[in-house]
Formats: sequence, C-alpha cells, structure tokens
Amino acid sequence: MSKIYYNDKEFENLLHSLGNLIEQIEKIDDPSTKEMIYNILQHFDAVHREALHRLWKHISNNHSDLRELALKDYTIKHLMALYDLEAFVGIQSAKDSRVFISEDQVTKL
Repeated sequence: MSKIYYNDKEFENLLHSLGNLIEQIEKIDDPSTKEMIYNILQHFDAVHREALHRLWKHISNNHSDLRELALKDYTIKHLMALYDLEAFVGIQSAKDSRVFISEDQVTKL
C-alpha cells in the first residue's frame, strides 16, 4: 500500500481549513470575482462527482472486498459522503461540513 498522506485527524483538519476558505469566499465583495470562484468550484465538483460515482459503481459491482474496505475507511467515507454517494449518504459529520455541497446545488454543466 502506498503512503498515507493524511491521517484521519489531518484529513478532518483539512476539511475544516477548506470550510474556512469557503467562508472567506462568501465575504468577497466583488460579484464577478465571487461568481468566477463559484464557477470554478462547481466545475471542480462536477468533474470529481462524476468520476467518483462511476468509480464507486464499478467497485460496488465488481469488487465487494474493496467496497467493504472503503466503507470502513474514515477518509474515504467522508469524501464519498461529500459527493452524495448512496452508500455514504448517512455520514453525518460530512453533511455537517461547511464544504458539503449537495448534488442539487451543483449547476449542471
């Protein structure tokens, strides 16, 4: 297995820092700058959401052992919950995160 870049606590801190940055974005006065940043975030979200949903579908359909490992991994569970993956939707701490954006909030591109 490759190196783990962030342990669970560090990942939680990273999400918290990201939430703080999003709060700072919300305070930007210039509407065009704010809109551009939100467009970037929406595109980033859409790209990752699509890939993660496809990946999870493949894992769920073809690799039950890997699926079970992912369901037990703190970081994977919380990341997947942020992208509304069905198996992870009940992860409350991810839903409470300031970085959580539900799928219906993502502009369809």
